[in-house]
Amino acid sequence: MIHQLRQWWYRRRMIRGMAATLNNHQGFGARGWDASATMAFQARKALADDVLAWLRSQLPYTATPYGINRYQLHLGFAQMAGKQRTFLGHAEGFPAFNRLESGAIFEQLHQRLTTSDWTAMPTLTTLEVYLVSYGDLLKPMLDADAKR
Repeated sequence: MIHQLRQWWYRRRMIRGMAATLNNHQGFGARGWDASATMAFQARKALADDVLAWLRSQLPYTATPYGINRYQLHLGFAQMAGKQRTFLGHAEGFPAFNRLESGAIFEQLHQRLTTSDWTAMPTLTTLEVYLVSYGDLLKPMLDADAKR
């Protein structure tokens, strides 16, 4: 019983710590690119190449406390009118991956960006890419535990 209570408390503390890290705009990298539903193939390929270059540049700077190197990749589509952002939807999610699997996931992303149909979002103006690092999310909590 005490073991289960301790696990529940630790899990709750971990979730609360991860939420606090995200609310402080840490633990993830995010960037937006200008896009439109009518982009030509070459323009979409150039956009996909830029996204891949950005993602590859982000990985070396993510934290890996105790060897935790899991990531989650999310795409978002929005229409920007000045500072007013209207969310249009997101693409299918990508499975969680580690650094060794990142090449295959990034290639899936590249293919999806160059071949997917965006005509259902005629007001698309921004492609948003979010890279969530579990190591960066957990690092503040693990560092606090290490100081105890």
